[in-house]
Amino acid sequence: FRFATTDPELREWGPVKLWVDEVEAIERRMFQRSNVYPAFHEGYGDIGLFGQSCGILIEGSDDPLHMIQLLHGRFWIARDAEGRATTLYRMLRWSVEKIVRRFGLDTISTSIRSAYDAGRYDQTFDIWHAIEPRVGRDPQKIDKRNKPFLSNYWEANGNSGDGLLEESGFDSNPIICPPWLVCGDDTYAQSPGMDAIGDVKTLQAMVRDKLEVIAKLARPPLQGPTSLNGNPMSLLPGAITFVDDPTGKGLRPVMEASPQIGPLLQDIAETRQRINSGFYADLFLMLSNMEGVQPRNQFEIAERKEEKLLALGPVLENIYNNQLEPCVDRAFEIGLKRNLFPPPPREIQNQRLA
Repeated sequence: FRFATTDPELREWGPVKLWVDEVEAIERRMFQRSNVYPAFHEGYGDIGLFGQSCGILIEGSDDPLHMIQLLHGRFWIARDAEGRATTLYRMLRWSVEKIVRRFGLDTISTSIRSAYDAGRYDQTFDIWHAIEPRVGRDPQKIDKRNKPFLSNYWEANGNSGDGLLEESGFDSNPIICPPWLVCGDDTYAQSPGMDAIGDVKTLQAMVRDKLEVIAKLARPPLQGPTSLNGNPMSLLPGAITFVDDPTGKGLRPVMEASPQIGPLLQDIAETRQRINSGFYADLFLMLSNMEGVQPRNQFEIAERKEEKLLALGPVLENIYNNQLEPCVDRAFEIGLKRNLFPPPPREIQNQRLA
């Protein structure tokens, strides 16, 4: 990423250029020291499977930045008119020891206090956390109850007052929730996983059938004369089971099975190919999946990259606008708050960077 000024020529002026370059370097070090990149890696899988990744970018205790990657099924979001997630409700299942360490003994309910006094530190309770734009705040005040975004914790089954454990806030939106594809006014996005779920279930059923066929090939169901009932017999390799044979054919195999597994394997391969196409594996691994001698010429590689961008362009734009750019802006605000940046030149003071 690179910062810019509203006046392009001002960006290249000596003191401004040096300051912007130093701020960029400091912010990159902030990202490198944090867990943001591993969280991104985990979130990209969520985007392809569930349609969106969701995390909270907060100030860390040691490092300036810390990303809390959320588990799907434990949070709910709402988006504004521009598609940016601005409201988040999540449920946390914390142990008594973690709750007391986080909120202290004065605000917790009697049930959590009783568990703590009894030494049941591993017992868990449900805690709710809400992040949303604060309505009716006083912009002239800078205390935690007048920040632009509220951040409140309360007990799911609190029995003391309203169960509120903490009332705080954020100076800017900490919710990082990029979608794969959002249609219209939808809050939750569509994903390749939703398109491929039919083929995935079909593949699971066919693999189960294949295992059944293999099991029958190795140990098929048998039938035999009643004279074998109670007599010793064996299905081990090389073993002989003696039975009366009126046909006089002599020794022969106990069982013969030749199920046709070829068509099933072909259908499984075709289903797997449809799933890979649904998840754009052919584009993400376009160089690895090239047929023929490697490497190909630069023209073909450039054409494949252009095809990849055309197919994934809208998704990349969503990731840029709803993940990368908000993270850069949020990190810049945290850096300003912690005085990590040098004082700006007089020419760009009180000006907005792009």
